[in-house]
Amino acid sequence: MAESKENESSIPTYYVNAANISINPYDIVLELGIRETLPKFKQESEIPENPPVKPLVNIVMSPQHALVLNKLLKKMLHLYEVKVGKINVPKSILANLGLETEEEEDD
Repeated sequence: MAESKENESSIPTYYVNAANISINPYDIVLELGIRETLPKFKQESEIPENPPVKPLVNIVMSPQHALVLNKLLKKMLHLYEVKVGKINVPKSILANLGLETEEEEDD
């Protein structure tokens, strides 16, 4: 049992705020990273639309594993919202990612 805890402490922990996803018939690849801090700009028009991302880790899994992970994430996020409150994401962000808004979801 002590060996298990020792191994857990050696697992790296990352904060990520950016993700790219690619898929092929055999694998799903999640490239997780962090948006790099931008310098101060004099005008808002100078701010790049997509700030640079520093990749931190790639996660590779089967489509089956990804499907189960998706269901688990949905379940955990639902439990979070029940306990803490609704998670709000601006509709413009969802639209830019080609995702449906809550009103359009069939779940």
